[in-house]
Amino acid sequence: MLALIVSVAWSKWRQVVCNLYGSHVSLWLNLITLTQFHLMFYMSRTLPNIMVLPIVIYALTCWIARQTKPFIIYSGVAILIFRSELSIFLGLLLLIDVVFKRLTVQRILKIATPTAVLVLITSVVIDSFFWQRVLWPEGEVLWYNTVLNKSSNWGTSPFLWYFYSALPRSMSCSLMFVPFGLIMEPRVRPLTFAALGYVLIYSIMPHKELRFIIYVLPVFNLTAAATCARFWLNASKSLIHKFLAFCAGGHLLLNILMTLFLLTVSSTNYPGGAALSRLHSLEPEFSNVTVHIANLAAQSGVSRFLQMRTNWRYCKNEYLNYTRVELSPFSHLLVEAKNKHNTHLQEDFETLEFVECFHSIGIQYNSFTPVRIKTRPCLLIVRRKFYDFGNPIEEDNAPSEEIELHNSQEQISNDEGISLRKERTETKTDKARNSEYEKLKGTMHNRSDYVETLSREVDNLESLVHQRKGIRTDIYKHLKDIKHKKPIRKKLSTPLDDGNTGGVDSRKEFRLAKQKSFDTNQINFEDVGEATRKAKTTKLKLRAIIEEYYRSKGRQTKKGDLETMEEKSLTAQQSMEATMKTEHMKQIIEEISSMDLSQLCNLDKISRKACLKMIIDEIEEES
Repeated sequence: MLALIVSVAWSKWRQVVCNLYGSHVSLWLNLITLTQFHLMFYMSRTLPNIMVLPIVIYALTCWIARQTKPFIIYSGVAILIFRSELSIFLGLLLLIDVVFKRLTVQRILKIATPTAVLVLITSVVIDSFFWQRVLWPEGEVLWYNTVLNKSSNWGTSPFLWYFYSALPRSMSCSLMFVPFGLIMEPRVRPLTFAALGYVLIYSIMPHKELRFIIYVLPVFNLTAAATCARFWLNASKSLIHKFLAFCAGGHLLLNILMTLFLLTVSSTNYPGGAALSRLHSLEPEFSNVTVHIANLAAQSGVSRFLQMRTNWRYCKNEYLNYTRVELSPFSHLLVEAKNKHNTHLQEDFETLEFVECFHSIGIQYNSFTPVRIKTRPCLLIVRRKFYDFGNPIEEDNAPSEEIELHNSQEQISNDEGISLRKERTETKTDKARNSEYEKLKGTMHNRSDYVETLSREVDNLESLVHQRKGIRTDIYKHLKDIKHKKPIRKKLSTPLDDGNTGGVDSRKEFRLAKQKSFDTNQINFEDVGEATRKAKTTKLKLRAIIEEYYRSKGRQTKKGDLETMEEKSLTAQQSMEATMKTEHMKQIIEEISSMDLSQLCNLDKISRKACLKMIIDEIEEES
């Protein structure tokens, strides 16, 4: 109905243009307007700017036809009831009439005063009734945007945004004919300058939208139509005129291409409508669904026309904080993608689909179509877990316990996480619910067997760990005893060369010296100072020698293990033993690094390196 009303007003506008400027200008006006995107697009949108557009078109029609009284009345209705910013545009037209002495101030006041009083009373009475408080809506909007200057709360744009962005997009290629119209057609100059003045003055407002200046499009299209009609009529005069006529006709094709592109872009601007339509196709028609529609979805396509399921309940409460209590009545949600990390949504709901919306426009040079429309996920369609279509789960009956089992060998993924549910079978007589319950019971039985198997294996491994810990405790105690006791010095008959790993005689003497250190409680302090001075080396260097030797032995052991593994496979217990041995050797290295080697070896005859190697070999043989 709104588009029809706008069309009727446009028909009146075109008829007056035909009478004043000729049929060619009227034809070009229609062609230009039909090939543009935004005016046709906005005609059916129930915005206050579009609701007032027919009145503005009637006012412009009266102004160019020199009908002063209807123009003032239409202007008063448009300004006081719908959009107060129109006082700039329509006020400039009145100012032009006063400047050119087509109208006096006394006559304006004579018509405008009773019109303003009547319109203002009508607006206050009707709107106060609906808002349940004394209110003049457009006066409140004017106060908010001008006095309080809070329009920037809804976003800001640069001062010239209307000129370099809004007008080029809304008028496409027709905009380039407007300057020629100002030069070639004097009759459109006052109206066009008033429109330009309105756009320039309204650019002071930080918050800018195309719909705020949509009233000037009929004026600019009229100016462009006058130019194109002049070019077309003069095509036969010269080659230049033919080229200009070709440009006038060709720009309509470019307008159509631009309109198709913008139509494609705009189709991605309604994720809410796409999400609700998709939800209808995902869920059965007979299902009992309660869906919450988030603010973004409600603003981007969700309307009463899409609420087609009579047994569904639709909620548009925009004050939810998405807590578990607030979400308990809903089976489905249309929420913004930024809420996907919400804890309650992750725990209680599963994602059905992402719905994408417009993000930006990209250029691709290796494709037939160089322009690409980029989208991004902006809405989520989520459904409550364990939801039954026939009988929606109440909060009291919803699954309340989830037990997650973790072990050292395997991490169970979220999709396969073990869940234990409490079912109240006395309230679930539906066949689908019973089937679901039986299926869950079978799954839990199979998984409980698996858990018991894992538990037995973990018990075996724990017993092995305790056993290995006991061995390690004895070794550490043994090393501490060696650390605090000093053996009786004994000359070794076979000295060891520096870097040698030790011979048989040296090992026997080392063991005798070590056994002696365990049997005696007396400590010989002779020559301790000299031995200590020789044995004192940097702990880091000592540790480096031990680790180097241990790594070399580890490589040899690993090579031998690989040959053994070709003959038989290692069990889980053997793997655990290898792990514990590695940790065991690390602790031994720490203990040896802090020992005084002069208590175990005769450092006058053998090197520290050989002494360390013998200690490691001895510990490995005992363990």
